[in-house]
Amino acid sequence: MKKVLILALTLCMGWQVSAYAAQREVVVTLDGKPVTLAEEPVYVEDRMMLPVRALAETLQASVSWDSASRTATVKKEMDGVENAAGEPFVWQVSMGLDSKYLTLMERTQLLLKNTPLLLHDRAYLPFRELAEAMNLGVSWSTDGTTDFVALTSPELPEVTLSVKGAYDKEKKSVSMEWKNSEDVTFFYGADYRLERWEEDRWQPVAPKDGLVTVDLAYLIGKGSTVSEFSLWGWENSLSPGKYRLAVPYRCNDENGADFFTLSQTAAYDGTASTIYTAYGVFSIS
Repeated sequence: MKKVLILALTLCMGWQVSAYAAQREVVVTLDGKPVTLAEEPVYVEDRMMLPVRALAETLQASVSWDSASRTATVKKEMDGVENAAGEPFVWQVSMGLDSKYLTLMERTQLLLKNTPLLLHDRAYLPFRELAEAMNLGVSWSTDGTTDFVALTSPELPEVTLSVKGAYDKEKKSVSMEWKNSEDVTFFYGADYRLERWEEDRWQPVAPKDGLVTVDLAYLIGKGSTVSEFSLWGWENSLSPGKYRLAVPYRCNDENGADFFTLSQTAAYDGTASTIYTAYGVFSIS
């Protein structure tokens, strides 16, 4: 599986309005699915540019604006990756209209050649550069009249978790089958969480007071592995319904190899492995 790298960014955004090239048709896809641009792009020296908010919406991210510092911040939750607190990992990129730097995760600064382009009182940014800063792969082609932009999300380990058999009411446990299609081993511990489907969304189920977990590691080898998950910690909350286990897991490589590099983020450093999350859905009748 390829590693997703954060490319060095060269945001060239200081051109005059007279430098705009003729408009062209643009076709954008994200993971193979068509994406509708919120606004029409403009071209500057053959670079496609969009207002920052339209760019964020296209990349399925959120954007906020700080008028005091004239800074736009783009955030995107990363599916299947979590931080040390067990929350969805949020990738963040900030850029100021008066700054020559683009900031990743409030920590790493990348020097820009020019400040962003202002047009009709809005900040315009190059599509490719911001997409790459948001950890998306970018493939660009053209036939002369239409530009084709294919965006791909970061590739995460092909590891899944599914229920194996019915919930055991006597043992208060459920068996799950891991399927690891990678050539490396992963591991998980007892820090898994329970969620219940209510009000059209997954909601956390709090364990009983005084729950103590044992700090053990269980391996997820290549192929299929069946694991039994105890739910005694939630015995007072197991009414009939639809549930899922959220199980954090990590790459078990002594050389520190990983599938997704988060070394530039505030939550991880060079010695910390990425925390992935697998979900296993089951029912209690």
